[in-house]
Amino acid sequence: MRKNTIDFVPDDSASHEWTEYDSRLVEEYAEQLRTISIG
Repeated sequence: MRKNTIDFVPDDSASHEWTEYDSRLVEEYAEQLRTISIG
């Protein structure tokens, strides 16, 4: 069940690769949400 969901929180093996990329994605996603809610 866990593997079928989107792994937003990465496993231990990939955590060091994900941190920077993930934070960038979160910022872009938040900005999109802000734009949608304003419009």
